[in-house]
Amino acid sequence: HHSPHGCAVTGPEGVILGCNTAWHDLLGRVHTDCVGKAVESLLWTSEDLVEVGDAIGELNRIATGALVFDARPVPPGDPERCISVSVVRIEPAEPGPRYLWQISDSTRREQFEIRARQLEEVLQQSGDSIVVKDLNAVVTFWNREATSLYGFTPEEAIGRPLRELHAAELSEADYARILARIRAGKPTSTTAERRKKSGELVRVADKTSPLTDAQGRLTGEITIARDVSAMHRAEESLRSAQASLEARLKVIREANRKLAREVASRRRTEEALRDANVTLESTVRQLESFHHDDEVLSRMAELLQSCTQRDEAYTVV
Repeated sequence: HHSPHGCAVTGPEGVILGCNTAWHDLLGRVHTDCVGKAVESLLWTSEDLVEVGDAIGELNRIATGALVFDARPVPPGDPERCISVSVVRIEPAEPGPRYLWQISDSTRREQFEIRARQLEEVLQQSGDSIVVKDLNAVVTFWNREATSLYGFTPEEAIGRPLRELHAAELSEADYARILARIRAGKPTSTTAERRKKSGELVRVADKTSPLTDAQGRLTGEITIARDVSAMHRAEESLRSAQASLEARLKVIREANRKLAREVASRRRTEEALRDANVTLESTVRQLESFHHDDEVLSRMAELLQSCTQRDEAYTVV
């Protein structure tokens, strides 16, 4: 009667002969609402769970053993509460089998299970490969994207160490470093090549984080990976194109320097030609002046020769 678990005893038809306080409290009823009633009228199960009537029938067919299943209280109990049910056959002195029913509130456990299923579905739908490993690098979770990335199915991967999967070609030293990292709980972010199941190499960007339990104890590692092979090839192409462009720019710069030297040389030549032209023009003007003087002197000589008087000569001069 003082057990924190609900306890009830029934006959072979599932009619309650007696129950403790925790029993009717968990079902949201009073004591008189339980004794003399069939368990089927107090508990119901969803389609994916064992029916209460089926459980009683199974117990009547077997001599020993127990059945465990989940159910919910029938209103006025809380239908949202999850009840964990355990039924075992007992053999009292009086004729006919008796069954001991034990129930406990498993709503919190159910909520955790629902959250766990939701979280697993989120991880499965992730666009990145997600792999969970224990401290010995043995895989405990492997999502769909990991299968797409590495080629191993969850059935092939879970329970096997990374040494037998995409890290098979790592050297002993490299694999030892992976184990040391996992056991040290050290987060990392790297890019590396891994071998797919088909033998093809794939370049992945890895981000690892330590995995701890509710008490904060290190239990393993989570690795989130993404295929960056195409990005790596694009980067290689860009680097090659950049190197080619730099080589061409070097040639162009050298050609520009050569052209600049030629332009400077041509400019100096043009300046020298301009200076020569100025000198030539000055020389021509000087020659023209000499020629003019010669003509004037020749004319004066002719005129002087024709003079007969000194006064005429003075005038000519």
